[in-house]
Amino acid sequence: MKTFYINLLAGIFILVSFVQCQKVTGPDTTVESEENITAELVSPTNNSTGESLQVELKWKKIRGGKEYQIRLATDQNIDSTLIDTSTQGTSYTTPTLEPGTTYYWQVKPLERNGYWSEIWHFTTSDGSTNEQTSTTLAVTLISPEHGASDLAVPVAFEWEAISGISSYQIQIAEGNSFSTLTANASVSGTTYESSGVENGKTY
Repeated sequence: MKTFYINLLAGIFILVSFVQCQKVTGPDTTVESEENITAELVSPTNNSTGESLQVELKWKKIRGGKEYQIRLATDQNIDSTLIDTSTQGTSYTTPTLEPGTTYYWQVKPLERNGYWSEIWHFTTSDGSTNEQTSTTLAVTLISPEHGASDLAVPVAFEWEAISGISSYQIQIAEGNSFSTLTANASVSGTTYESSGVENGKTY
């Protein structure tokens, strides 16, 4: 069984990437443990700087998960939380934060015996005109869901739009080095249909 990886690039100079594992129609050999189910953080990217004072926190959807708990603090172990709340969906926008401050955050799915994610951190803008900001943006995937199986070919991919970005590039490869590409397409919009995948394989 071959394993493929998918990268998605947004814009000309702005890089966005994702890795999505999918299984198309064929025998279902995927085993998903009910233990240690954690949310995978998406954005802001870990150790990013120059973030706005109201930050949209994003994470990937857990299969079967609807509600998530978010914690945010200024200490790296999140012992003294500034935000400790729950939300439905895969994003949460903070209230106005302090400028030039480093914040630490993590997310936990409240269904399926969820565990806390790893802790990421970001720093808000201090208002300096010389401050450098991160140019890496993350795409939030919509469908197919992570770990989905028995998908019909061609497979339709969909992701959330990024403000100010109108074109994306999607790549499918046999390994994370992307030395040999199965698909490499530029897309206007937020959907792509791939007929190059094969039944019974995991992507």
